[in-house]
Amino acid sequence: MADGKAVDVTGKGNVSILARLPDGSQIKIDLVDILYKPTFASNLFSVIVVMSKGFKVLFSERECKVYSNSQHCLTGTKDHNLVVLDTVKQHALLTQLLAMTTLPLPVWHKRLGHLGLDNVKKMEDMVTGMEIENS
Repeated sequence: MADGKAVDVTGKGNVSILARLPDGSQIKIDLVDILYKPTFASNLFSVIVVMSKGFKVLFSERECKVYSNSQHCLTGTKDHNLVVLDTVKQHALLTQLLAMTTLPLPVWHKRLGHLGLDNVKKMEDMVTGMEIENS
């Protein structure tokens, strides 16, 4: 971490994001070997790791641009002392995709980020297509 402290991570995996380019188009970017820490309030993006994977990162006074093989693939905008990456939020779509099936309660619990079991049960009545399998 920036303060020199280490943190334990829960897992490691791959994630796909949709980056929004300045012209309004979108590009899918596959991020590999992402560390998972569900208790963090925000996702962190390591410039050093991205550069070690062959990407070029350029900073200006107001923004950051990431390039892959000279192709602009990701933009971040300065917000106070941080850079916020311009990505398409996919949470609603992901929730809809997860909710189109019948699954046991423990699976829903895990897929919904370990939401409390009582709250998972309440969601069944609030989300179209979400069914909890009777065990």
